[in-house]
Amino acid sequence: MVEKILPYIDSEMAKGVPLKAISRHMLGLFQGRPGARAWRRHISENAHLDGADTSILKEAAAKVR
Repeated sequence: MVEKILPYIDSEMAKGVPLKAISRHMLGLFQGRPGARAWRRHISENAHLDGADTSILKEAAAKVR
């Protein structure tokens, strides 16, 4: 599911939009599923860091079962 939005996120980041501005809208994506808390935590702890890219979302998605 996350893979489908990655090209859009890459294009927005190329325009200068930081990952944290995009990913905050995705925090509830897996609400109620096992691993949802790990998804939110990984994004919250990493999306604001310098050099953050879509690999953060891929890593977070791997935590959802």
